[in-house]
Amino acid sequence: MNNLNSFLEAMRILLEAIFVKNGNTDKILNEVKKKRQRAEQLGLPNLINDIYNHVKCFSSNSDYMPSIISSCIRIDSKIIFELNNRQYTFNCDEGKSIRGYDQEYINTNIELIFNDNKIFALNITKDIIRDKYLGYLESNPHFTINAFKEGNWVKDFRELKKQIDIASKIRLEKQAEKQKMDYIKKLKQLKSDFDIK
Repeated sequence: MNNLNSFLEAMRILLEAIFVKNGNTDKILNEVKKKRQRAEQLGLPNLINDIYNHVKCFSSNSDYMPSIISSCIRIDSKIIFELNNRQYTFNCDEGKSIRGYDQEYINTNIELIFNDNKIFALNITKDIIRDKYLGYLESNPHFTINAFKEGNWVKDFRELKKQIDIASKIRLEKQAEKQKMDYIKKLKQLKSDFDIK
């Protein structure tokens, strides 16, 4: 019992030295809060999540790649890409399914790296809902910002998102036009097959 009390007293002293006597603790935590709020004001959680979900497709299909991305490769859980002549890396620990009491959720961690420095990190959690008719459904994501260093990269990523949106719109328009042409072709074939004038 004496050893346990000695250990607990040593831990109390250590924690007091770290947290109580260090006047920087509140300052650091307040600064983290401000930076998280700034990242949220800039819309970075949704922006980075959306871009990550597109960039992971670029490496396998260059048709989806906007012109401001000059290269993109995937190596295991890393996606390395060049945007406006700057090399970025997404490190991702994607989609761990975790079961809690009577619920299940997916947990994903994304880190954005530039010049060997983590400039943004995001934890994404989605609840999994089981429906007997629809199967598994995911809830809207909940974001936790784990790192944020503001810089020119924010502007680059906003421009990338604009180009992704434009490319997606063009792709959808092409698909709609192709479907329309296929439908017209089918109608012509039906007219011919059933001798309709």
